[in-house]
Amino acid sequence: MPEIGIKIYKLSLYEHHRVVNFGTQGLGEEPERFIRATFGQAVMFNDAGRQRTYRAEPIQDGDDYFHGLLRYGIYGIASTINVGMMAEQDRENDENPDERPEIQVIRRGALDVEEIPIYYMCYFPENEQNAYIAFQTYQTRSCAMLVLGHIVQAFNAQREHLNQRLTVQKVMLSGEQDPAVRNAPVKEITLIRNRMPADRFDRYLRDGVREIKLRLTMASVRGRSLGQYLNIFNDYRARAGDILIFDGIEFERAIALVDLGGKRRKVNLVGYNSAAGSIDISDQVELDDNEEYPTTDSMEPIFRDSIGDISERLAEQRQR
Repeated sequence: MPEIGIKIYKLSLYEHHRVVNFGTQGLGEEPERFIRATFGQAVMFNDAGRQRTYRAEPIQDGDDYFHGLLRYGIYGIASTINVGMMAEQDRENDENPDERPEIQVIRRGALDVEEIPIYYMCYFPENEQNAYIAFQTYQTRSCAMLVLGHIVQAFNAQREHLNQRLTVQKVMLSGEQDPAVRNAPVKEITLIRNRMPADRFDRYLRDGVREIKLRLTMASVRGRSLGQYLNIFNDYRARAGDILIFDGIEFERAIALVDLGGKRRKVNLVGYNSAAGSIDISDQVELDDNEEYPTTDSMEPIFRDSIGDISERLAEQRQR
């Protein structure tokens, strides 16, 4: 199954440097109205500098949120697409070579856009300091920065003369977690190395194995929070970036299993750039008929629970 995650971002609204609660009459209603209008235009937004595009396809609203799909596009590189190439390799040992699928070659120009569907959900709680937008991640791809950059800049450009400003911040950041996640009880932390030379493990493996996928899982002491374990990544980081060294082995990823809102969530801490800081939901979603992308029906309740957990925790902390 492809790796699927959630990245959650919180919005804040200011007028003359003072916080304005979302959902309140007047300015507090404007960001939600603006985002709904932007996503409802049914046009493609293009960032020529980054050669990225997106177009929104809203879905029927929920009780207190709105959601849909973003068709996230990439262009700028001419390429050749060999349709059926991998299926041909999978069947190279078949007894009937004449029945193998035919390979179709498609040429993609530099201005042809390759699109993938990315699920999103927006939540604007009434009379709260923060609103929330969550995006699905797919493998290493996420359209969050493209979409949020466009929305925030466009909103602020219209209201700069009124000293009104919308800001956005990622809820979970690698190495400097938001309090809602940093204070969550941690159950275990897993370090992952996808390709590890097998010679160090010869006594455990049969002859002929050259590489293995190594997973090192560390169980937490009961009652410890994730924040108490984050120094592991600072102490063992090989260099600035996404690689860390533990017991002489370079690991590419670090995942924490934490309790959020009474449910266990996998949080990506280090690795794969766009995956770092996301909640891993790969084992909770259902894929479409082609076994390629998660269905919106399976993602909707997971997103709603995850955003709700974060919103409640942050609201509680502000009241303390």
